Amino acid sequence: MDVLKHCLTIKIEFVRFLLTVADVCQYKTNKKNNHQSKPYFDYNTLDTLSEIIFNTLQARRHLGKSENWNEVKRDLRNYVNMPDLEIVLSEIEVNDRYVPGIILKKKNSPYIYKQIADSTFQKNLSNLKKLLLPK
Repeated sequence: MDVLKHCLTIKIEFVRFLLTVADVCQYKTNKKNNHQSKPYFDYNTLDTLSEIIFNTLQARRHLGKSENWNEVKRDLRNYVNMPDLEIVLSEIEVNDRYVPGIILKKKNSPYIYKQIADSTFQKNLSNLKKLLLPK
């Protein structure tokens, strides 16, 4: 009787193990599929700073200029389409340390609309470049 109980316990544990493996495989499959199908950016949902970055990138591509992140960053000031806003390239505070960044603020005012670090700008620029690819 003990041998039968022991075998039954092993079978139940093995079935649980197989179900766990199946759940993990299903989770990984769904995670990969969801990640691939979800676009990071959609032009209709861009915030003001991302829209300025996108317009700058689009204009530089149209003019045949370089799309290097540093050159696009320096050119942002030329593509602010709102007269009361300005782009300032400065150090910003991120997690108690100062890093190079981009600030979108109202002219002649200390109020900051949005600020991003250069590293975030580079990541966003890569994703915005994908929006410009032919479909």
